[in-house]
Amino acid sequence: MNQGLMRDFGPLRCYFERGQEGGTVFMPLHGRGGTSRDIYVLGHAVARGAHIVAPDAPLPWPPEGPVTGRAWYTQNEGRRREELLKAREQLGKCIAAVKRELGDGPLVLLGFSQGAVMTLDTGLRNPSPASVLIALSGFLYEDLGGPESPPTLVAHGSMDDVIRVDAGRSAHERLRKRGVPVEYRETPTDHSIRHPVISAIKAFLRERLPAAR
Repeated sequence: MNQGLMRDFGPLRCYFERGQEGGTVFMPLHGRGGTSRDIYVLGHAVARGAHIVAPDAPLPWPPEGPVTGRAWYTQNEGRRREELLKAREQLGKCIAAVKRELGDGPLVLLGFSQGAVMTLDTGLRNPSPASVLIALSGFLYEDLGGPESPPTLVAHGSMDDVIRVDAGRSAHERLRKRGVPVEYRETPTDHSIRHPVISAIKAFLRERLPAAR
């Protein structure tokens, strides 16, 4: 296993592990209050041999007081759309920088919680920068996507008390109605990434992205 390091890809600071030459890029997006260090290890479990590029979200969290993590947007409803737009632009530039360096091979964009919101908001726009989208314990902020969208997995825990499971069910149904090639997995878990979720991700990637095995 290659030693990871922190470095910039475009405007975002990222945890980076170089994988097999010309291989899949696995890009996991953490949730509110987390950092790249909380989620990069998921790549070891579900995408062995892939390049791992885990960005730190652009905003400090909490907004006031000692910073303990990062956020893609704050909880301020009045600023959310503007912050989402800016975060999407920064993430897009980050992905472009990754592709310039690592090549235009398959890219798995996966997000948890706020990261899932960003995954769908970025990856469902046409043309998508990703080959596969995986949204864990999040929600669909805006109706996007269609039959041309990448294969998408929406997964949610039935015991999630942070973002209720209805949000995952709604996202799946809205995407299905727009013709997005979407699958839904509901697991008996809380707001976390546990073994049933990891198993669902691995099965999805085996079917949809053989290079990510």
